[in-house]
Amino acid sequence: MIIEEKIGKGEHAQAIQTAERYITESKMTEKDGLHLRLIAEEMGELMTNLSGKRTGRLSIGDDEAGCTVTFRLTQEEDAAACLEKSSSGGVMSKISRILSLNYHELETGNTELADIGLRKALADDFAEMGLKPQGPAYVWTQEAYNSLSLDRLYEDDSESWIEISRSIIANLSDDIRILVFEDHSELAVHLSFEKRERKQTGKYATDPELERLYRIPVAKSRFQIKMVQLLYGRLPDKQESTESLKVEKLRIPCSCAPKEYVSVLKYTPAANTGKKAAPAVLFMHGGAFMLPALPYHYRLAQTVALRTGSTVFFTLQHLCPKYTLPLPIREAYEVYRYLILNGTDLGIDTERVAAMGDSSGGTMTAALALLARDRDITPLAAQVLLYPSIGLDYETQSMKEFTDVPVVNAEAIAAYHKMLRTDKDADEFFVHPASASSHKDLPPTYLETAEFDALRDEGIAYAELLRKNGCEVTLNQTKGTVHAFDMAKDSRVLAEAMDKRIAFLNRVLK
Repeated sequence: MIIEEKIGKGEHAQAIQTAERYITESKMTEKDGLHLRLIAEEMGELMTNLSGKRTGRLSIGDDEAGCTVTFRLTQEEDAAACLEKSSSGGVMSKISRILSLNYHELETGNTELADIGLRKALADDFAEMGLKPQGPAYVWTQEAYNSLSLDRLYEDDSESWIEISRSIIANLSDDIRILVFEDHSELAVHLSFEKRERKQTGKYATDPELERLYRIPVAKSRFQIKMVQLLYGRLPDKQESTESLKVEKLRIPCSCAPKEYVSVLKYTPAANTGKKAAPAVLFMHGGAFMLPALPYHYRLAQTVALRTGSTVFFTLQHLCPKYTLPLPIREAYEVYRYLILNGTDLGIDTERVAAMGDSSGGTMTAALALLARDRDITPLAAQVLLYPSIGLDYETQSMKEFTDVPVVNAEAIAAYHKMLRTDKDADEFFVHPASASSHKDLPPTYLETAEFDALRDEGIAYAELLRKNGCEVTLNQTKGTVHAFDMAKDSRVLAEAMDKRIAFLNRVLK
């Protein structure tokens, strides 16, 4: 269903009336209807604030996941008077400024495109908006704004990025895109339907202590990824030493990294102080290669250090989609190589170094085990893979079944796959470890799966593959669990799983 209305300057109420028609005819839920009203109201306000004699057309159309609200505006010959509207911060200010520009001005270079995140549109940009190429255009996406805001935050600790939260559109929508053509501009805002957040506690026999995880939003859009990066990107700076655990912040040389080093946190148990050859664990956090380490990752690393007596090296790899795969894996390998070549200075026994990771960190761990086996370097003593992504097989039963479970599900995994870009050396660095030509001579492996996890079956299949190739495998198929159930820090099911992880590491690193 598509509803469309012509809207002129100052016709604020018309936008809301259009939304009301759509809400009634499509029988939207109360929550979705409220969100659409708010977005339509902000679009109406946007039209009211634009100067000149521009006319617009507001349309609302369905798709499988939600609806897209599109605002089509005529161009103006003289847009200079509109540019003063951009003096305030925030997403809506940015949108207002871009909609006030015309194609000719962009072509003549009178506007600093980088400052507002505009670039020439490609065929992929039209495809992502469900459009056929309509001629030359410039494109702006919501992620461009947040990338620039994030850069400002890290460069000068500016508070301007908080303006993101002051826009209804920015909070409620999954995606925002603007196309500037020769004769018109189009603003498209996508709103997902309520099913993305519905609670499925009755559908799956999830452990009652994990029910809280259903309240965690599943990040599936670039904007949501950026927001998580923004919210948690500074957690490494907050890791401090305690009486029982010393925390050091290292910069390990890495030729492939953007600044030729990788930041690594070193967790040293107090009992290891002064030891010349303690066991070590190289920990790689998950997050679809795109999300920063979350609080549970740091808890996991600390627990491993304290309960195994190992020195834990926690890598803070560079994140996608800004960077392409296999960069995080290449960085992990160079960090591991540095540990092996500098073991004496680091106080570790290079014959007793294990690798550990969850989700995409499990992918990195499995890839590292293959790389260490194939290259002229000491192989890993063991690998610990927690609900890992191993082969990206969309045909497994768990991938087909678990499309709506919390934290991560099949729909989110498909979205991540579209966002990730790979270089030509992806296969060389085993981005999909299950696709390696050989799985012989790999170290003892602990592999853990979650019962209601889209990645469950490929994890089980990888354990079987390693066993067939002579690898010692401990497979722990946890019950009543979902992906990243480590988030439920006080749960019984996590405590039981942690005991098994620690027992494995203590055995292989003794």
